[in-house]
Amino acid sequence: MLRLPVLRHRAPRQAGAKYRACRHPVEKTRWHLVWLLLRTDEPRPPAPAVALVGVSVITARAVLHRWNEPGPGGLTDRRAPNGGGPGCPRTSGRPRSRP
Repeated sequence: MLRLPVLRHRAPRQAGAKYRACRHPVEKTRWHLVWLLLRTDEPRPPAPAVALVGVSVITARAVLHRWNEPGPGGLTDRRAPNGGGPGCPRTSGRPRSRP
């Protein structure tokens, strides 16, 4: 697997401030990972950063792809605006009994 570069769309200090200020748990995890990879005072390869944040390598690669392509806007949670869909309609207010 090729090592993905980390493009410097923001300074590490800015990414750290965004990570600390972020209230959304999914976005906060993404910002944490990017901040750790951008830091130059203590450069980390991806494996220790992934272990520290607590995500899988596959998730970390997906976050880096989202960071590298559109920039900081790629780290937003894309699930929120879709609003789900209408739930499964029920004919009554109580759950169905099993036969």
